[in-house]
Amino acid sequence: MNQKILLKIFLCNLIAALFFNTANAQTTLLAESFEGATFPPTGWTVINAGSGPNSWEQIDDVGYAYHGTKSMVYIYDADFAANTWAFTPPVTLNTNPCYITFYVRVDLATYPESMKFTVGNAATVAAQTTVLLDTANITNETYRRWSAV
Repeated sequence: MNQKILLKIFLCNLIAALFFNTANAQTTLLAESFEGATFPPTGWTVINAGSGPNSWEQIDDVGYAYHGTKSMVYIYDADFAANTWAFTPPVTLNTNPCYITFYVRVDLATYPESMKFTVGNAATVAAQTTVLLDTANITNETYRRWSAV
């Protein structure tokens, strides 16, 4: 039997809020709240590169949302290792520092998760050539703000 622990990683409002600095001012290049009726949102791509059914999906439950009622979640599956990817629409980055900010939590600290944030030139796993953040042992059950440059 395939037992699932619901809602292991929650990525929510501002999951891909990319910013760049111009003379101490910030310009938002991309922001997503996952509140829309369509998932993945327009321009986003979700790929399950693993062998199981576990993938990113949208959930409409204010109890799990960072803000609003919806969030993007990965549902843990004890029988299959995770290898699911969510790609934003293409964003042109410039030479100014660019910052990514997003919020993550797990459902249960006893089931720690890992996460990788990458940059590439296409919405494929193979095209992800630069790792901005690679972390293991995420155990926070309340939302934590993550940032990468």
